[in-house]
Amino acid sequence: MTTLSVPSRRANGFTLIEILVVIVILGILAALIVPRVMDRPDQARATAARADIAAIIGALKLYKLDNGTYRAPTKDSRRW
Repeated sequence: MTTLSVPSRRANGFTLIEILVVIVILGILAALIVPRVMDRPDQARATAARADIAAIIGALKLYKLDNGTYRAPTKDSRRW
């Protein structure tokens, strides 16, 4: 007597339930993270402004070191 073996059904992908669980988890994470991220642009602008001011201060210090004063050279006071 010959018995036909039924091949076992093996999952080749994700089930609908698994995909729905992942989508729900991503939705919960997005709901928690998005409000915190939306407040960051103001903080980023303030940090960028502080960095720009620090760069200007550094440039002014280098200018004074090179020229001896903060005053801009005039036509009569050119050294070169």
